[in-house]
Amino acid sequence: MPNAKGGLARLRFGARLVIPKTVVGDRGFRVDKTATPDRLVQAARTAAAAGDARAALKLWQQVCETCPPDLAEALCGKAAALLALEDYAAALDTALTCAAHFPNHKPARDIRARIMGRASQRVQVQLVRLRGGPMLRLAQPVRSVTRRELGQSELRGWAALPRGTQAQLVLEDEDGRQTLRPLDVPGHAALRLPSPRVPLRLVRDVRGFVITADLGTVRRIGLMRADGPQWTHAVDRKEIATTLEGTDGWLFLTNDGNRSDEVFTGALQLPLWRRALWHVFARRLVQQTRRLAATGAKLAFVIAPSKESVLPQHYPLPRGARILTDDVLAILHRWQVPVEFPTAALAAQSGSYCRTDTHWSHLGAMIALEACLARFGLEGDWRAQLEFVPLASMGDLGGKQSPPVSDDLLVARWSAPQQVRQLYRSGLLTTGEITVVENDAAPVQEVLVIFGGSSASVLAHLASRIFRRVVRLNCPSTQPVLEVIAAEDARYVICQTNERYLMRAPRVVQRLSDTSIPEAVEALNAGMRQRLAETCATAEPGNIYARFLAECLARTDPQRSAGADQRR
Repeated sequence: MPNAKGGLARLRFGARLVIPKTVVGDRGFRVDKTATPDRLVQAARTAAAAGDARAALKLWQQVCETCPPDLAEALCGKAAALLALEDYAAALDTALTCAAHFPNHKPARDIRARIMGRASQRVQVQLVRLRGGPMLRLAQPVRSVTRRELGQSELRGWAALPRGTQAQLVLEDEDGRQTLRPLDVPGHAALRLPSPRVPLRLVRDVRGFVITADLGTVRRIGLMRADGPQWTHAVDRKEIATTLEGTDGWLFLTNDGNRSDEVFTGALQLPLWRRALWHVFARRLVQQTRRLAATGAKLAFVIAPSKESVLPQHYPLPRGARILTDDVLAILHRWQVPVEFPTAALAAQSGSYCRTDTHWSHLGAMIALEACLARFGLEGDWRAQLEFVPLASMGDLGGKQSPPVSDDLLVARWSAPQQVRQLYRSGLLTTGEITVVENDAAPVQEVLVIFGGSSASVLAHLASRIFRRVVRLNCPSTQPVLEVIAAEDARYVICQTNERYLMRAPRVVQRLSDTSIPEAVEALNAGMRQRLAETCATAEPGNIYARFLAECLARTDPQRSAGADQRR
């Protein structure tokens, strides 16, 4: 069973729980040192309803350790408390643990959507200079970041102090706690930061810094000297809307890192050097397609349309006369890339998208998959024993709203039992997510490899009922991976990307080590690293994907890196 940290552990059973100390929250909420599990659950619910997130978190942690009858509620409650405290990594780890053990639990799906929606909200940070104080200069953030990225914000600058002055950088959070950081960048390196004038460098000791700080909680920044802190900057945070509401309650993505709205309106166009990269990708993809065809294998390149391209009647902004999607499609067609961009087919079918999600529904993915099957020359009644039923879903947009909203998402249901076995899943969320499934009763006894992003996950789910073996790799910026196609002896290959990604052409790569996955593994937090290590350790011997990800973990082990730094 899952423990309070999201892993696997032996839980204590018993009718009575001894709490090590009285639970006290931010609003004075208290619980006796001894309480029955039922009382503890009720107390946790009361604390959550009162908005005392710290008390609720401590209580739900204690509840999880008692192995309650409704462990799913305890894990969801813990995730909600962590979300309220803006600990997005721990909240998501707890939600994933709940989803892994209770895959059909709707509150678990909802809390995950809320976490993802809140963590992906974009914030513009401004460092406001205060009057007076010592000479401290900070580089202003040049772009908005997500709330999840705020916790790892880079802060750089320099301080010009009278020679011989002892000082440190000081950061104060919203609770008044102060953190000291050294001014340890050499003077010559500091001058590469926002630079002081030459005369100032001659009379002052210039010391720089480049640190990582949680700008989501920092209130002000200054210098700590012998006479105490002297504050020079205040941190101003402004939330930027990431959802755009259209007609009839339809939600769309906006202000995202891919600038989706500017792609649709034509405000964002392909510069010449990015067009050249698309020509390079198209040429290499066609070369590989021909080599695969010589061995009897076939490839399709699928672009998942943005929701506004399929449903422009609900979008509040007009489509540009010519947008970068048109330019990319022209390049792909010029090189005769086997591309599928099923905008018309998706628009003709009601339910291909839902109001609260950016991605296509299972029905929408099935339309795209059927286009690929037709291109592969595979004929059959692929919707036999298959129906699409509505399921209430917040999606990745509904969770961003306040309060969160849901809409019916059409999901696939098969009337007959399916013999699909999941052999491996890496457990990552985006880049680096790898799944392997097999179906001995599949009508097509061949291997399909799917490269792509989040929209490809539903393609793989549906394809697992058609092909004997389906391997999916989430690596939209580097695809296809030729090493994987050869290792799987794949007869069919689907490369998938999203329309909003088209500003950047993918790269055809030879090996897994050439993909963007190693960088994604290096950026994982401790909880996700542990989860990935567990999936690698429990994989079947000879699993090349688990071995590769384990090697990525070993190369980016923070403890090993720290030890190497100490030895140097």
